[in-house]
Amino acid sequence: MQLGFLSKLVVRVLAFIVLFSFCVNLVLAQVMSLSTSVSLDLRLVPTSLVVTPATASATEGGADVNFTAVAIYDYPSAPNPIPNRDVTSDPLTVWDSSNMGAALVNTVGVVTPVSDLGLGSANSTITATYGGASGNALMTVNALIV
Repeated sequence: MQLGFLSKLVVRVLAFIVLFSFCVNLVLAQVMSLSTSVSLDLRLVPTSLVVTPATASATEGGADVNFTAVAIYDYPSAPNPIPNRDVTSDPLTVWDSSNMGAALVNTVGVVTPVSDLGLGSANSTITATYGGASGNALMTVNALIV
């Protein structure tokens, strides 16, 4: 009587093992056949930034000078050329003047020559930064001689 019980138990355990391994193989086959796709959100960053005019001059207290910033996207492997973009007044463009005693620059690249330089002249590097790229221009402010 015990031999019949043990043989039935062994058969059931073996059947369970076979069924379990079949299910594991079936699940693995399904997992291996799944195709995966990855979605990337690529925001193109400019490869360089060009500020124009490259050089400018003004007389202290004189007329403002407008600078422009153009983002250059030079990606040779891109399937289609990426057009350059004027970012002069883009809210993400940061403008700066290296010498605020000579020239002040606002958020859209307009440079105001400062008064009271005395008898000389002064230079300021005007810098625009956008998307990790930056470009420079030179602004010379000449003293007003009366």
